[in-house]
Amino acid sequence: MCALVLGGCAGDDFDPLEVFAPSVTDVVFEVDYEEGAEPFVGNLPNGNSRWNLTRNNVEAMFGVTPARTFTIPDQLAQMENLGAIDDGVFSVSNLLSIADQASDETNTSSRKVFHVLFLDGYLDDGGEPNEGVLGVSIGGTRTIAMFKPVIDSTSAAGFVEQTTLVHEFGHAIGLVNNGVPLQSEHHDHENGAHCTNDKCVMYFANEGKADLADFVRRLVVTGDDTVFGPECQADVEAVRGDE
Repeated sequence: MCALVLGGCAGDDFDPLEVFAPSVTDVVFEVDYEEGAEPFVGNLPNGNSRWNLTRNNVEAMFGVTPARTFTIPDQLAQMENLGAIDDGVFSVSNLLSIADQASDETNTSSRKVFHVLFLDGYLDDGGEPNEGVLGVSIGGTRTIAMFKPVIDSTSAAGFVEQTTLVHEFGHAIGLVNNGVPLQSEHHDHENGAHCTNDKCVMYFANEGKADLADFVRRLVVTGDDTVFGPECQADVEAVRGDE
């Protein structure tokens, strides 16, 4: 599964609503990886970058006005190798400490940064490694952690990795009903900050490894670029102030 977990600050506080302010002209993904946990990069057989799914969904959520610059690396040379990290099981405090030490980018009123860590390990779940968690977005921060051993254990791991990142980005910007107000009743209250639309990347069952793989297969077959459902898109459009 993917997850939204609560945490303190890693560097700057992160208010989801501020991300969509008209003053924001630059959106940056800072991507760091542990040695041996490199994200999938390169091109798909159709020639498109593997990271196009993330880029297309980020751009879709920000809309076309005001004009913004998006910095989303898609090659290892554009990302930072953190070397080996001793911890194989990561608590929230571990993740925030790693993010704080590794961060090279700064949030400002006009520049918003999402910090993505790819790690060769698992989320700490009560002192035990949770081998089902693909990624987490740490609430109240700009930090997303991706757990490569779990991702690599799935079928179509490259697509699962990108879809998981989009899901965690969704949590980071305040979806669902977790900072971005609802425009319709699609919050799955029983399953946290998730969407009731099973065709949306924010649907809770799309977190599980098997369910997410099914979601990815449907994505590949349909060729859809935007995996956020119309309900989540409408919530963000209202925050942006779209007519």
